[in-house]
Amino acid sequence: MDVDREFITLFMVFDQLKEAEETRNPNDEEGLYHSINGYIFSNLPGLVMKQGERVRWYLAAMGNERDVHSAHWHGKTVMFHGRSEDVIPLLPGETETVDMLADNPGTWMFQCHVADHLEAGMMAMYRIQPAHPRSCPVEFDDANFWSGKPSFEMALKNLTAKPIQQIALESNVVVGLNHLTNAPGDWKITLPVNPQQTTLITMPNQMARYESILGWVMFPQSLTFADGSHWSPQERGECMKIYWRDKNHQDMQILPPTEMP
Repeated sequence: MDVDREFITLFMVFDQLKEAEETRNPNDEEGLYHSINGYIFSNLPGLVMKQGERVRWYLAAMGNERDVHSAHWHGKTVMFHGRSEDVIPLLPGETETVDMLADNPGTWMFQCHVADHLEAGMMAMYRIQPAHPRSCPVEFDDANFWSGKPSFEMALKNLTAKPIQQIALESNVVVGLNHLTNAPGDWKITLPVNPQQTTLITMPNQMARYESILGWVMFPQSLTFADGSHWSPQERGECMKIYWRDKNHQDMQILPPTEMP
């Protein structure tokens, strides 16, 4: 009753090969899955809170002697046994409870500070949403990505009271472990888009194996209105919409990690 939001996070290294500990080379990392709640490389969904909220984190570690972890928050500190900390040590079988005041809006990393665990993917992202976020100028509506048609189609609505004269969009596709890669091609938009008007925009389907894409991420890069005024995002991914192939996929609310070449 004394907090606004609670998160439970389990730090654990899983052996995907299920080899007996006595037969495994202690320096062999093959098959080891360094995870937070079973997710690796910033794919853990749901760590979203609002500015000003009191947040309680329940931390746990399980496993064996490999599972010596240190939970670390970027951008924030937590109250731990009466003092302010940003790194909390965890031994196998240990739990800790810490409190955070979400007063620093932004998207931040949450990770294990043990170097080889971090390198192997024991990291997540948490987001503190602004208390009074600004409204989005456009809304992405119904879309058609997996129909097998020669072009992708998506509805775009102008939510403002001014005609949109120019608009630049960024589109990415979600592949593999929810990693982003750039979607080649340009969206064809009939301009201007009048106030409260919904228009259909299209892009030729020039992607190999498009049917294997897990999701599409769309967000505006810039807008120019008929009166000469401009809009640009304050952070990458502002006003984004994720279209998931699996209709039951959890809404991530945080931009998935970008796959670097």
